[in-house]
Amino acid sequence: MTADVIVLQFLFSWYSMPGLLKLWLDKVFLHGFSHGSRGKLGGKKLLVSFTTGAPAAAYQKDGAFKHSVEDYIPQFETTAALCGLDFLPPVYTNGVSYFSRESQEKIEAQKQTAREHADRVIATIRKLMA
Repeated sequence: MTADVIVLQFLFSWYSMPGLLKLWLDKVFLHGFSHGSRGKLGGKKLLVSFTTGAPAAAYQKDGAFKHSVEDYIPQFETTAALCGLDFLPPVYTNGVSYFSRESQEKIEAQKQTAREHADRVIATIRKLMA
């Protein structure tokens, strides 16, 4: 494999990656490819990038979910460790949802939030490749 960075980009779904991405991971990250004595991913970097529908306030110990976003990250760190990947700090943005689509102004604000998230991901990758 010639890639140096693996990026998992997704929307946070039920406090994890969406089911289809999990299925892909189950089918692709097999012993002998992703890990084990013949694993091919060791030494590469893993960047997890995602957006949440709920606002940041919901991801607080005293918020609606009783956990921070960081509380949900260990599963990705563990996968990276198993595969010998260098786990990078995740890039995420809270509050990207369909709840605020009543007006064109709110739609444009969400689009801007998504662009800013993408810009942060791109900047992270460029910094890694420099």
